[in-house]
Amino acid sequence: MRRPLAACVFAAIFAMVGSAEGASPDAARLSKDPSGLFWFMHISDLHIGANLLEGPNAKPHLAFALGEAVTVIKPSFVWATGDLQDGSGKIGIDGTGIPTSGQSQTQWDWYKQLYQDAAMKVGFYFDLVGNHDVYGDQGASYYLANSLWGSTQHKTWMDFKVVTSRGEYRFVGLDSTNDYFKPLSNCCPGFLDDQIAELDAWLQKNADAKLVFVAAHHSLDGNGSYPTANADRVRALLKANNAFYIHGDMHEYKEYLDSSGVVVNEIGSLGKSATQNLGVGVVDHDAFVYRATDVEGAWPFAILTTPVSASLRDGEVNPWAYSVCKNRVDNPFRAVTFSYEVPTKVAVKVGGLPEVDMAPVTASFDFSYPVWQAEVDTRSLPAGLVDVTVRVEASGRARTDTVRAKFDDGSCAPLSDQDPSPDAGAVDAGDETGLDVDAAPPADAGADAPTTNASAPMAVTTASASGCSCRVGAPSEPAGSTKLLASAFALLAVASARRRRGARASRASRATRLL
Repeated sequence: MRRPLAACVFAAIFAMVGSAEGASPDAARLSKDPSGLFWFMHISDLHIGANLLEGPNAKPHLAFALGEAVTVIKPSFVWATGDLQDGSGKIGIDGTGIPTSGQSQTQWDWYKQLYQDAAMKVGFYFDLVGNHDVYGDQGASYYLANSLWGSTQHKTWMDFKVVTSRGEYRFVGLDSTNDYFKPLSNCCPGFLDDQIAELDAWLQKNADAKLVFVAAHHSLDGNGSYPTANADRVRALLKANNAFYIHGDMHEYKEYLDSSGVVVNEIGSLGKSATQNLGVGVVDHDAFVYRATDVEGAWPFAILTTPVSASLRDGEVNPWAYSVCKNRVDNPFRAVTFSYEVPTKVAVKVGGLPEVDMAPVTASFDFSYPVWQAEVDTRSLPAGLVDVTVRVEASGRARTDTVRAKFDDGSCAPLSDQDPSPDAGAVDAGDETGLDVDAAPPADAGADAPTTNASAPMAVTTASASGCSCRVGAPSEPAGSTKLLASAFALLAVASARRRRGARASRASRATRLL
């Protein structure tokens, strides 16, 4: 639910900082050019070591995600947003014990063995910290010693970028655990002061990014039992920079507008659920589309990327949606599909028009770039909201993805990339097949640091799979927070405090168990 008072405060903030630059999701557009798409995979709440009642399939689910799913989806990277293991082995036997009792090296060893067996590399697999990873562990020492990111980078902050011919797309991972959770409790999520300052400086330095994505384990609204400390400060930065937010924790698959108007995507638990827990985010001409499939029965999986939905999955208005001029004989419709075998059919249905077969954008179907497109005469459509459905058939199964797009009447302006070359689906892979990772310790984060090249797993060539080369850059040295934003935080805190009491009550029923 949106909060009017908080919205007024944010309006005041942006009136003061109206000249600040940020990412530009409002530049999303309809285009015939099918090249340059990229996508990433999102998992969360792995809970390795969970007991047989809560997570009996946690280990095979992670093995599937980092094995077959990576092979089929071929993402630019994999983002795991916390609760990597269960944090339940402190009081127990053979690594399994009382939930949230604390850290066990046995559970961390199980997690580490799984990502090592899958040949995950720094620069392809980014594993953030969650509250289950710090129960009873002040300073996240187990995470820093055993996670792939923590053990190699020695910090809980992460930032990296995906580079395509269209520009740079930036990604940041934050620690929302306050570096510690009390055992046998759900207390207390929160962002760290030094990471907020670093996020502020990083966003200022990277204001030319096409899109910005920020991830953490917890919702900005808290975990159902406690609010997320310092969330209002992070909200203001996200809103000022038009960033998307991605998280886990609540074990739900949702897309919604945060109270400040930030678009948020949340994924279900990989370790404690079997459905809607394998997420894929796709960027298509600066439009961001996020969908999930089930870790059990994942394929085929279809995502319609053009046009974008006028609403988010929870029904709220998508603030970054564009309209489609209906009076064209050749409006483009585009989708990506993921399947273990070549699809036997991919088709799109637009409103009441006949279904139209889609064709691969490459000369023949390419598993590394499974993008499909069709051109449809939409002149007879009514103006307004129209359902658009893509259907994929593979391995004897069919799956669909439906969006409700907005079609406008009137004369149509020429589309960008109106006449793509015959090989428009071919992607410039550049010279890199992996990611360059900043290996400098946190104290030197602002300095020019040496880099180490880390290739993606053998099953995935990052550049050819997604049409991009990806680079992890050194975090910016904080240059001082935006003073006007800082002065507005006090106002925002007052507004948030007044509304938080009601939010806690409404969300309390979701927290009858410890996540």
